[in-house]
Amino acid sequence: MAIMLVVCVRAVGFPNYQMDFMHKQERDALEEELFLKDVKYRREIKSLEKSMRRHFELQMKNQAKQFEVQLQQHLHSSDNDRQEYVAQIQKFSKRQVLHKFGNKENFYVELKLKLPLQERSKFIVLEMASLDLVPHAVYLFLNQVSEGLLNGLSFHINAPHVLLTTLVDQDGVDRHDQYHDKMLDTMAFAEYSPKFPHLKYTVGYGGSSGPEFYINKNDNTRIHGHTAGVDGDDVAVDPCFAKVVKGFDVVDKMSSLLVEQREDHPFLQQPVVIEEAYILPEFTSPATTKPKRSSVVYTKRKQIKKTLDDRSR
Repeated sequence: MAIMLVVCVRAVGFPNYQMDFMHKQERDALEEELFLKDVKYRREIKSLEKSMRRHFELQMKNQAKQFEVQLQQHLHSSDNDRQEYVAQIQKFSKRQVLHKFGNKENFYVELKLKLPLQERSKFIVLEMASLDLVPHAVYLFLNQVSEGLLNGLSFHINAPHVLLTTLVDQDGVDRHDQYHDKMLDTMAFAEYSPKFPHLKYTVGYGGSSGPEFYINKNDNTRIHGHTAGVDGDDVAVDPCFAKVVKGFDVVDKMSSLLVEQREDHPFLQQPVVIEEAYILPEFTSPATTKPKRSSVVYTKRKQIKKTLDDRSR
């Protein structure tokens, strides 16, 4: 009788155990389903955020391209129309620089350079011109730097008056398409300010619109500034948008490198490679300190003065 009772209890209890096991499977399946939905939801959120960022960037680029197209259409219209579109481009460029790179008074870019026969890298720091003077040129250069387009390029030409970069990198690859794809290959107009002329150690865009840039080795205001063209024609003006504030000795060293004539240009026998270009978060100009007087000379002068004073007594 006892044996039959145990068998009955086990027989009755088995369905409950099986039901609990089935409930556990359902809970696990439900938890797995919720987990997968959560992962999918998070991926969709990230994808949406990425799409929104891309849409915003594309919208900004399209807006800039629209400005450029409109400006080109009005280049030969009245002076008032041209000035209006130039002002729009400059206003847009200034707003974008402040939005993307911070509300700063000055912007600095450092070039990490590899000079021939030099084991260690050399550095040049460039200070951008004021956004109130040439905002469009500063906008273009800062974006080229932030997109990494300068990395791997080289200073190839060492002319008597400038050190000029080209868009052929150290591996021999032409970078024009990369600049074009990012819509950073040219300026909308030849922007120039007489308040920021082509003095020695300043930086300008070649061919009036870039994207090749150069460092002035002399005062080139007369040949690159507003007096370059006939009656100050803007077509012959090169934008000047930055100046060297650190690394003058590096520029002088680059200027002394040997050249060879190729394609009617003085090409460096060994180019100076831009290993990396980046925007500095902050920069403090090197302090200018007066040279210390020689203690020996100072002491000698003091002794002579004392001797003369004694004799006068």
